[in-house]
Amino acid sequence: MVKLSDVLIMVAAIFAAAGLSVLLGDGWAGMAVGPFLVGIVAVIVGSRIKERRKRRNSGGWR
Repeated sequence: MVKLSDVLIMVAAIFAAAGLSVLLGDGWAGMAVGPFLVGIVAVIVGSRIKERRKRRNSGGWR
């Protein structure tokens, strides 16, 4: 089963690659900001989901 956090991390990689391709091509740096920001947000949200899942599945009290 594919988890949401894994999907978000894959989306982040795709958007980071898109931003990098805009920068390496003839695009402006301003055109690459959007994909990079979406990628950063997706990584942050995906990692927080993974951390929360680990804490819930630890099976013990803190």
